[in-house]
Amino acid sequence: GPVVGGWITGTWSWHWLFLINVAPGIMAVVATPWLLPRAQPRLGDLLTLDGISLALLAIALAVGTAACGVKNDLVRPDGQATPKNTTDPSRPPEPLGR
Repeated sequence: GPVVGGWITGTWSWHWLFLINVAPGIMAVVATPWLLPRAQPRLGDLLTLDGISLALLAIALAVGTAACGVKNDLVRPDGQATPKNTTDPSRPPEPLGR
């Protein structure tokens, strides 16, 4: 939980939050073939998905991601990337991926 995570990051570093999960992850991968049922998937079950809800969820995630990028100065409203390593406001932003 948050208390243990705070203690780990305060005592060591935040990298340990990822490294501490390597052993349980390996155990989960090894145990999966024995723990999951072997029944054949029924493709008819996919028809029960609500397409409108999935579309609205995708739109909400896209808008939320874009809003967080603009709010945190990662992307300007015109879509250009905001370089974090420059302090010169007159310098034009560099495109993403450079």
